[in-house]
Amino acid sequence: MYKTHTTTQGKSMLVCEMGDQHLVNTIKFFCRKLQIVVEKARASQPLDRYEKALYGLKQISPEDAADLTRRMAEVMAPYVLEATLRGLSDQITKDIQLAYSRDKAVALPAEIALLRSGETVTIVESVFDEDSWMLDPEEQD
Repeated sequence: MYKTHTTTQGKSMLVCEMGDQHLVNTIKFFCRKLQIVVEKARASQPLDRYEKALYGLKQISPEDAADLTRRMAEVMAPYVLEATLRGLSDQITKDIQLAYSRDKAVALPAEIALLRSGETVTIVESVFDEDSWMLDPEEQD
């Protein structure tokens, strides 16, 4: 929301100042770029050197694609939050689902979930004051 957005013409503005259509188009643009990265990483047949040179394409590793996907989530967050606040979610949800190739919770193997449980607890504990967040709401002042 309070992140600075720079237009293709070089004009800077806060994300919260963008017009509705500009905001939606920007999110859709990010989604299209992310889809291209994921498609390149998932390509079963790597491009040969001729095709790369001819079409100006680069092969991307799955690791690099995963890193870009994580970074894109951070970049898109203020735009998606702003769109949600304005009630524009219906215009971007399908694009985001396609870009991230999912529309449901991810079912991770139990071993991975156990390894990550420490992170989740740490995040929750850092958000809430340990002494007050578990109290009955009537007991809090």
